[in-house]
Amino acid sequence: MAEYNIIFDSVGRIEWIRTIADNIKQLTPQVVAGDQIIIHLPSEVEKLDAAHLASLACFIKYFHKKRCIMATMANPQVRTFIFDKLNWRAYWAGHQDYTEAKDLTILNLWRITDEGKEIHSRQVYDFLKRGPFKQKDLSAVPNSLLEAYYNVFDHAEANGVAFSFIRYIENKQKLSVAICDFGKGIATSVKEKYPGIEDDSSAIELAMKDRFTIQSKTHNRGLGLGNIRTACTEEDALRIISNRGFLITKRDEINKRENNFNFPGTLIFYDLTLSHFEDEEIIANFELD
Repeated sequence: MAEYNIIFDSVGRIEWIRTIADNIKQLTPQVVAGDQIIIHLPSEVEKLDAAHLASLACFIKYFHKKRCIMATMANPQVRTFIFDKLNWRAYWAGHQDYTEAKDLTILNLWRITDEGKEIHSRQVYDFLKRGPFKQKDLSAVPNSLLEAYYNVFDHAEANGVAFSFIRYIENKQKLSVAICDFGKGIATSVKEKYPGIEDDSSAIELAMKDRFTIQSKTHNRGLGLGNIRTACTEEDALRIISNRGFLITKRDEINKRENNFNFPGTLIFYDLTLSHFEDEEIIANFELD
């Protein structure tokens, strides 16, 4: 059996995503059941954020489904973080969709399932309501998660290769969210519906518009990824990578470009500054007035 070494030599998000995309393209036609894939992780564990971890989980799951033997090479600090603190070994050894992290600020990795998406969104909401945000109207949090999770089943055709990773950054009072799937990608889905769109970043931009849908499922007719953008406060950024397209939006600005690699699906990564959300009492008084 063959052995393949995958080296993540940078924690820069785009280089990380490029490493994933290039190796999916290169290895997919080569690997067979029983081949070993060794993933070499960088030492800068403190810089691994939700986007890194959700996309890495998809990468591991993708080749695990092809019955490859997955292994990691990393320094003790990184291994402690991934296998002890995050308890990742339980996902593949125990075939679980979710396990709790030992750090209570980490809502951890979740393999996105159709039957569990509403339950998981509610659990995130309940977790935050038990903390310092009891008086905040946090309804936008589960709503944004649901929109991202529904996207996986509406457009992705990911065949079980879809994960989310959520972490509460206490010193910034911010929720960091990443949803990744190895499906056909938002950009491809939109371009199939609207073949006149030439590039992937423009397809993502169209999917961001309010009430946009390709009408693939009943639930989201009249709803689109604009719901996630609406949930973000003026301090928060929303980033989407799909196929060759990359889009980032903050406040009222949208920047987009075409990457020189093809990401095999969609990565949605955004922040929510919870301290900026309005108090429930203020909203209730406004509605009464």
